[in-house]
Amino acid sequence: MSIQTDELLIDKSRMHSRDVGVQNRADDCALPIVIGVTGHRHLDPASVRSLEGVVAKLFDDVRRDYPSSPLVVLSPLAEGADRLVARIGLAAGANLVVPLPFDPEHYRSDFATDESQREFDDFVARASRHFVLPLLDGHAAESTADAGLGRDLHYAQVGAYIARTSQILIALWDGDTRVRKGGTADVVYFRLHGAPPELVPVGAMLDAPLSGPLYHVVTPSPTTPVPQFAPLSVRTMYPSGYESDAAAATSFSAKLQSFDRFNRDERKLRSRLAAARVRSRESIAPTLMHRELDVDERQLVERFVVADTLALHYGRRSLFALIGIIAGVFVAVLAFEIYGHLLPNEHWLLGGYLAALIVAWLVQRVAGAGEYQAKYLDYRALAEGLRVQLFWWIAGLHDDVADHYMRKQRSVLDWIRDAIRTWSIGGEARTAKDSDVAASEARFAIVI
Repeated sequence: MSIQTDELLIDKSRMHSRDVGVQNRADDCALPIVIGVTGHRHLDPASVRSLEGVVAKLFDDVRRDYPSSPLVVLSPLAEGADRLVARIGLAAGANLVVPLPFDPEHYRSDFATDESQREFDDFVARASRHFVLPLLDGHAAESTADAGLGRDLHYAQVGAYIARTSQILIALWDGDTRVRKGGTADVVYFRLHGAPPELVPVGAMLDAPLSGPLYHVVTPSPTTPVPQFAPLSVRTMYPSGYESDAAAATSFSAKLQSFDRFNRDERKLRSRLAAARVRSRESIAPTLMHRELDVDERQLVERFVVADTLALHYGRRSLFALIGIIAGVFVAVLAFEIYGHLLPNEHWLLGGYLAALIVAWLVQRVAGAGEYQAKYLDYRALAEGLRVQLFWWIAGLHDDVADHYMRKQRSVLDWIRDAIRTWSIGGEARTAKDSDVAASEARFAIVI
């Protein structure tokens, strides 16, 4: 698809307003849609304003399609595209999360001017979170200090991380597929085909690669001043393996609709389930309440509590609906049998028979329209995944539960794995704990 940019020029005053993001930052238990970015460092100054307009339109489209979901921009804040999308995202009310490829001081040396370094520092100060990804196996911090293979591999690692973690990836790219290690073409490939094993957590050899949709904003660059596609147009690209782009679009849209459904339910039932949240919070590993949970762990507890109480709520509704259906059918059969064999002249029993069937049918319709059973199963699976992630963190394990959670049920549970991965962003960079004590506490808590 392509977008005309003449009327999409962004209002610069939006860039300095944080008010639109207050609700996002105040509500840590909402499940955000993560928008990642990759792109060229050197943008044509003449096209920057138009690029801002195109990117702003993409953010507006996501907000329109998924109005209940907050947004998170995942950007490593390199010069050029990374900062442009971060700037537009902040203006649109999104939170900014900054994964860094290596030590910030080494990273800042990439920025040639004092002005660029100050801009980087300003973005980091405005970010809701920033963290450094762990070094790749076999590499020391010194290998990232200067230009070379070690530095390039860690750029590729942060690109692979963004490609895996984002629900939507925006690429400000000229379309040149010649690969430079850790460059834009590399990240685009990771997004559409999966990242190589050395850059991602270990998984089963036959696991399908993590991939997803890509918004390619055609961006002229110094090496490709005249791109293959119309400059400033937007191409939506999907991974292979689907019957058509339409089928891929439907699949990925369903995943984000599940995010939005969860957020609607959380917001709608927040007040009603306040007491249930207190009980859920008290029920999770009481023995661990004697120890100090860190910020990440406390936040994950709250997110578990939200998923847990929603699961219990829809579980009760599903059970009551089942009881209502069974009761309606039972009453209908009883009325019909009494009429047919005992009281054939009591015609009102036929009315009771029909009324009971209608009640059972209405209960089924209401339960189906409300998706009680589906929501119960989904939210229960989400809560249990978060519970395991919490105790892994407490035990000193930094693995992402989403990489290990029911991997063979790919299509059915994709949105749940994405939700766990989204709520675990930054877990890879957590500091190590006393593993023996923490592991024994976690094991005991899981058992009880």
